[in-house]
Amino acid sequence: MMTAADARSARPAAAASGRLDVIDAARGGAVALMVVYHLCWDLSYFGFVRFDLLTNPWWLAFRTLILGTFLAIAGFVQVLAHGDGLRPAPFLRRLGLLVASAAAITLASWLVFPDSYIFFGVLHCLALASLLTLGVQRLPVPLILAGAALCIVAPALFAQPLFDRPWLYWLGLVTEVPVSNDYVPILPWFGVTLLGVAAGRVVAVDPANRLPAMAWRARRPAARAVCWSGRHSLPVYLVHQPLLLGLLYAATMVVDVPRPPDAFSQAKAAFSRDCHASCAPTAAAATPPLDCRAYCACIGDGLTAADLWPQVLADNLTRLQEERIAGLVAQCLRH
Repeated sequence: MMTAADARSARPAAAASGRLDVIDAARGGAVALMVVYHLCWDLSYFGFVRFDLLTNPWWLAFRTLILGTFLAIAGFVQVLAHGDGLRPAPFLRRLGLLVASAAAITLASWLVFPDSYIFFGVLHCLALASLLTLGVQRLPVPLILAGAALCIVAPALFAQPLFDRPWLYWLGLVTEVPVSNDYVPILPWFGVTLLGVAAGRVVAVDPANRLPAMAWRARRPAARAVCWSGRHSLPVYLVHQPLLLGLLYAATMVVDVPRPPDAFSQAKAAFSRDCHASCAPTAAAATPPLDCRAYCACIGDGLTAADLWPQVLADNLTRLQEERIAGLVAQCLRH
């Protein structure tokens, strides 16, 4: 059995100094993909192009790849940093940065996108996963892998309407996906972090399983640039979206962005009138009474944030889009 002293001596040399170039490069690659994804979202939001990021399988897979990379690396790195015992000061410093950054993201997104703000996104998930990982990272690897599998399949097995409440959204056991610009619940995503923990235990700590890539060093300028972004992934995450949004907003001041035709605007107005007409007869009898204007505005804003107006008005919705709209309606009813 490996002792704490053995684990310390088994660490890769770069880990002793706190960095592994291969990890920084992997995280930096995820940062680059994240910037591309958010740029496409922003271009679609401002009307420069149209991307179906929320329901198209290719875009969903792309987002899953980015999130999975960040969360798996977080588990891997936590084993390197604290596998032979918790170092309270570095851990609490990192956790404090994550919590403060997550709170800032929630506040900023609520101010800009009040109907689809980020209440539990990737930073929130990373912060909670860091705490949960402390309790399991020294378990036998088979148990960690079993826990990862259970977390990944949990939403499919245990989702219940009971969890369709705002204060339980963070669990991820919902039957109606809440409207948010970045929803990363602890289930199934903590399972991905646990996969990173298991990989760290097997590959990074045990010398018999260590991969040659662990000793790789970035020497070319391009590789160093990628590693730099990986080392500074949190500030890059916090800064890149406001920068992209600001630049694209400025671009709308000088570029003639295609606008929906008048017929499209008229159809949206007709949808709003129909919504009020169908809501009014039962609004007063609802418990609590329903504000039809706020309810219909909530649905309209949600459809705009999800870029689903064209499909709604054309009556050309996929099953995934119908499920998302059903969740939106349910969420607006509770507001």
